[in-house]
Amino acid sequence: MTKRDLVDEIAERCVFPKKEIREITELMLDTLCANLVAGEPFYCRGFGTFKKSHTAERVFVKQNGERVVTKPRPLIKFKQSKQLFINEK
Repeated sequence: MTKRDLVDEIAERCVFPKKEIREITELMLDTLCANLVAGEPFYCRGFGTFKKSHTAERVFVKQNGERVVTKPRPLIKFKQSKQLFINEK
C-alpha cells in the first residue's frame, strides 16, 4: 500500500475531501518522523511501537588483510502489537 492508496482508502470511508486527508496524512507522518529523529518513541496501541536505534560499530577484514571499521548508523525499529494480527486466521 502506498501513501496515495492510504489517502484513497480513508477518503472512501469518510466525508472529508481528499485534499484535507492528504494534508493530515502528511502532517501525521512529518510529526512522526520528527519525533523519531529527536529520539522519542512512537506508541500506537493495537498497532505497534517505533523506536530509534543505532547499528553497532563493526570491524571487517578485507581479503588483503586491511581492517575496515564501519560507523554506527541510525535506524528505526518497529515492534508490532500482539493485537495487530489477532483476528487473522
